[in-house]
Amino acid sequence: MPDIPELRWCLYDAANSAFSLIVVTAMFPVFYSDFIMPAGMPKSAATSDIGFANSIAGFAAAVAMPLLGALADRRGARKTGVFCAVVVGCLCTELLAMLDPGMRIAALAIYALAFFSFTGGNVFYDSMLVDVTARRRMDYISALGFGIGYIGSVIPFVGILAMMYLLGEGEQGYRLTFLTTALWWALWSLPLLLDKRKSDTSLPTDGAPPAVGPAAWRRTVRDIWNDRNLRIFLLAYFLYIDGVDTLIVMSVPYGKEVGLGTTEMIAVILGIQIVAFPCAMLYGVLASRFGAKRMIGVGIASYGFTVLIAALMPFIASRSCKSALFLLLALIVAANQGGIQALSRSCFGRLIPPERSAEYFGFYNIFGKFAAVLGPTLVGLSGRLFGGGQYGMLSLLLLFIVGGWMLKRTRID
Repeated sequence: MPDIPELRWCLYDAANSAFSLIVVTAMFPVFYSDFIMPAGMPKSAATSDIGFANSIAGFAAAVAMPLLGALADRRGARKTGVFCAVVVGCLCTELLAMLDPGMRIAALAIYALAFFSFTGGNVFYDSMLVDVTARRRMDYISALGFGIGYIGSVIPFVGILAMMYLLGEGEQGYRLTFLTTALWWALWSLPLLLDKRKSDTSLPTDGAPPAVGPAAWRRTVRDIWNDRNLRIFLLAYFLYIDGVDTLIVMSVPYGKEVGLGTTEMIAVILGIQIVAFPCAMLYGVLASRFGAKRMIGVGIASYGFTVLIAALMPFIASRSCKSALFLLLALIVAANQGGIQALSRSCFGRLIPPERSAEYFGFYNIFGKFAAVLGPTLVGLSGRLFGGGQYGMLSLLLLFIVGGWMLKRTRID
């Protein structure tokens, strides 16, 4: 069982996961397209706008977080970084509820700042793993955090769907959604933020100014590159997590291509969040017995199997068989998604110096963000070259095979 500091840390996953599922994935794209976009503009413009906002915010976080992380490590201020992210993120989420039709630039700017705060807060939050628990418990606590995050995002989301069903899919329902999400984020952040226990492992300053700016970037890149074990792990993580993220992102478009209905796919995706809750925690328990690296390998093999089966779906004539197969693949993804992410985080936490965890997790975040580039490109190019989405899915095998091979070369457990 987790102790109090560990549980306080895990509960923050329930806080920020709601923003990711409700605002980023589900509600803001529809709200922006239906109520903010000026009349007469094509729906494709809304998709492009949100894509640019996500890219700009993600790139800004990727650049800034290693620098801010270095400063937080130097001052022992990782919890302060989480606090700033919560304040700014919640305020911006509330401001989304106050936008009027036609306020296109303001909506994108506020959303981008909220997304930046969410991403930045995750860096400081992840880096606190080395402070709140012992090295031998990192796998279990990291997995517990992911599990609580899954169920903690589903509870408010189901409540919001019920509220919008009663109010109708009008503008007022979306405004209440943003206010509810901001309140949920703030409330479930309080256990971590109000913990008075001094937990941050800070670097000794010795009167010297903290290394920030380009100096912090150069130092961290040099130290990561010189650590062969850490370098190989990050490259392996970049490849296999790219395959994981791509399979999640491309599941709905691929399902539409093979003839599945939108409603059944959305229902399955919501079910993934529920199934992923116990499975993520099971991964943490099994890692303590069999080792984190071996369990990540199990996850990689499971995703490889999923890709192979998904590639066969276009050759199945029966629609009911396709639906059943899609459900089976979704369950496999749900069973492994949280575990492979949680154990990757805890493995990285064991490979880095604890006193520089925020700085290092800033670069870990970069690898995770840019991992969403290679996989979709492979899927798109393979599908165009060979004439079918199934070939795009098969191309993901390369990411899992090479990523798994590189992971095997690392020393973790």
